[in-house]
Amino acid sequence: MENRPEYFITWLAAAKIGAVTALINHHIKAGPLAHSIKVCSPKLLLIGTELISVTEGILPQLGGLPIFYEGPALDHQLSWATYVTPLWETANSAEPISIAELGTRYDDDLLYIFTSGTTGTPKAARVKHFRFIMISRSFNEFFPMDGTKDVMYCTLPMYHSSAGLLGMSCMVGLGIPVVLRRKFSASHFWDDCRRYNVTIIQYIGELLRFLVSQPPDSADTKHSVRLAIGNGLRPDVWSRFQKRFNIAMIGEFYASTEGNAVLLNATGKTNAIGFVSPLVQTLYPVKLLKYDVTNDAVMRNSKGLCMTCSPGEIGELVGWIDMADPSRRFDGYLGNQDATEKKILRNVFKQGDMYFRTGDLMVMDTDGFVYFKDRIGDTFRWRGENVATTEVAEVLGSHTSIQEANVYGVNVPGFEGRAGMAAVTFIPDLPYVDWRGLYAHVAAQLPAYAMPRFLRVVDVDQADRTGTFKQCKPQYVRDGFNPEVVPQVYFADPAQNTYVRIDAALYRRLISGEVRL
Repeated sequence: MENRPEYFITWLAAAKIGAVTALINHHIKAGPLAHSIKVCSPKLLLIGTELISVTEGILPQLGGLPIFYEGPALDHQLSWATYVTPLWETANSAEPISIAELGTRYDDDLLYIFTSGTTGTPKAARVKHFRFIMISRSFNEFFPMDGTKDVMYCTLPMYHSSAGLLGMSCMVGLGIPVVLRRKFSASHFWDDCRRYNVTIIQYIGELLRFLVSQPPDSADTKHSVRLAIGNGLRPDVWSRFQKRFNIAMIGEFYASTEGNAVLLNATGKTNAIGFVSPLVQTLYPVKLLKYDVTNDAVMRNSKGLCMTCSPGEIGELVGWIDMADPSRRFDGYLGNQDATEKKILRNVFKQGDMYFRTGDLMVMDTDGFVYFKDRIGDTFRWRGENVATTEVAEVLGSHTSIQEANVYGVNVPGFEGRAGMAAVTFIPDLPYVDWRGLYAHVAAQLPAYAMPRFLRVVDVDQADRTGTFKQCKPQYVRDGFNPEVVPQVYFADPAQNTYVRIDAALYRRLISGEVRL
């Protein structure tokens, strides 16, 4: 379901009786949605009325799973789901059983939050009770908050760890009132902040870019926001946002839903995602390892052990795993041991030790400030979401005209992250390409952020592969969508609901930001 108070109330209530709740991305549909539901082996499914049609499309794949829906009443009864909203009026205000009687422990699963990780279909990251409890306490040490004075504004989706964990943990653990909005709106953002006396806002990098892109207003600084806390804020937005809206503190941090490698920038240092004092770097459990980008692997010395980076040297961020320490655990992905194992790096500094692989390349300066550089692997970010190339390739490949699809991300001037692009090979002797039909097929199967914005047509004998027939992407990424470099390249035009061929004029409009992506 989309953001609403009942979202959090429901999973908090479930936690109090010892149940685990899976928070599912409400943007996904069709196969990826069915996969996310089934991987959890749920006892029931609760949806918002706004997602009834999407759920109806996958009913045959759910095998009779009990389904309940919440929200405004419909003008008709659903034969396959039970309406639960009226139950709010008859709910018992008294606690029928004490938490102590349930026997729930701090290391029990609390939530499953889905992440595409570095590759593959959505994976359910296991979040423990301890982690939820400690988030607000940890952040309060670096970014002090006051439940009697502060108000937090959250427009991020509650299936995301930023809202679902950080935002809700601050409310429960620190007593911070949280203002929720169903969906982010750049035009209403500051009006809401003024209306509810907001002092703290949550962000992901793209969100602040949207705010900066709004026309200047005389009321830009007329608000009470003192702290913006989040991650992914790009250097070209950071200073512009902070200066234009007069924000006293940017609380940038680095973390992942499933990982144990956490960095915080509590100093306000522009563009830094975290800080590790040189005095404690040898003791701090998060390290930067030398990384060979060409061979896509961490570097090891003659003894087979990894090496830490020197200041100014780019490496992969990793976090030491100690399963006996709740703060250092890595609990992996539900029902996916292979994916869990891929995130563990073994024999790092000594035989038998384990570190969590973030899949992110970073660099540290001589003062200990850490800066994000790039993501390792195929997954790229667009509109604040991770896009797994395998999912997109699967949808493209399911179209009757496409023989093969190689998906990757490309940079577009002025936009956060990388836009989806695919090199597609059509089936032999195809009489014509139905570009409108292909557009409709992709739009129906993928959320908007995962839909390829560009398609490159390649012949089967020109497809870039290794000697073992594995797809290659680097050259495609470098070529981008310039028609002078790529003769047959197309753009997903939302105004026409079709893919249109890119010529020199359209290319100039795309790179100048005149065309909506």
